[in-house]
Amino acid sequence: MAYEQEHVESCEEVLRLAEAGAILLAVPAFCFIEPMDELRRKRDKHRQLSDGLRQEFRERQRVRVFAQAQEQAWAEVQSSLVTITQEAEQRVNSIHARLLRCSEILPTGAQVIAHAATLQVEESRLHFPDAVVLASVLLSLREASRAGQKSCLFNSNKQDFETPTIVELLRQQQCTLKVRFDHGLSFIQAALKGRAG
Repeated sequence: MAYEQEHVESCEEVLRLAEAGAILLAVPAFCFIEPMDELRRKRDKHRQLSDGLRQEFRERQRVRVFAQAQEQAWAEVQSSLVTITQEAEQRVNSIHARLLRCSEILPTGAQVIAHAATLQVEESRLHFPDAVVLASVLLSLREASRAGQKSCLFNSNKQDFETPTIVELLRQQQCTLKVRFDHGLSFIQAALKGRAG
């Protein structure tokens, strides 16, 4: 959501449903790390690009044909990079705050790390951060007394998560994997309609 990628509207609607108390949203604590790390990487990349542009700008200023319009265009590009980064940071912080208010945060403790290591052995292409997220979800589903309640894991990492092994592990816990957020929203809406009807 923070980077306004595809299905942002579906993500926003899921978050609104959680804020309204219509659904229980459980978020692995580990999931708060990735957007902040992505933000740091983008900030560093934008800083490097801006520094490169500044250096190029200084060199171009020495040339007589460098017009005021070109100077303004360079300044706008640099300003745009700063603005993009600041806006993304504000969105990340806002979404984190909203999630913390309306979600159950699934801890990442020793049991989760140990289970993640096992999952990574069983599903070799699963990267360790993804294994930690999956372990958090699976352990939470096992410990929860939500018998009969439908659960759904949203994860857009189709390549690593949509495997027969992972789908079966989730199914055993009465949880369905959705690798598209719009499909996840449809799942929630159907469950809410079934609950009301």
